[in-house]
Amino acid sequence: MKESARAQEYAKAINVLTKGAFDAHLRSIQAIAGQLKGSQKLAYFFLHPAIPAVQKVALVDHMAGEQVPDLIKQIIHGLIFRQSISLLALIAAELEILRNKNQNRIDVTVTSAVTLTDQQKNAINQRLSVVTGKQIAADCRVDPSLIGGLKLHVGDRTVDNTLKSRIETMSDMLFIASLQ
Repeated sequence: MKESARAQEYAKAINVLTKGAFDAHLRSIQAIAGQLKGSQKLAYFFLHPAIPAVQKVALVDHMAGEQVPDLIKQIIHGLIFRQSISLLALIAAELEILRNKNQNRIDVTVTSAVTLTDQQKNAINQRLSVVTGKQIAADCRVDPSLIGGLKLHVGDRTVDNTLKSRIETMSDMLFIASLQ
């Protein structure tokens, strides 16, 4: 079974087992997956086959403390003993997909050259909600190099309506025209 299919199965099981506290469990998995991704030493420790699983479990329990629900700790322990801890980030991603599906929601990254006002953010959310038919969870970012306009990331699609993009396109067209 492919890793993505295995991650989907774990996510489905977590979804069934955590009704009512789904978001808290998702945040716990994201936090631990983020710690593993953010540290080469931790990744090495958890992926090294010579390090006993018991030591890895003890470290997870120490890292998790009391904040992480027991169910999530047990799932991570199982991943460790199955030498599948690398699935954790994929499981987190699959859980986000399930959450969005359950809540009829879509995550959108909005990047602009300047900080958007609350009124602008609301207008973007409302328009995207009408277009997609879903609730919008927008993550707004600022990238001054865009000069102006917006760049939207919705799922695996990107809509780039920035001045920077338009200038690059115009530059490419002028270059091609100069070759003729």
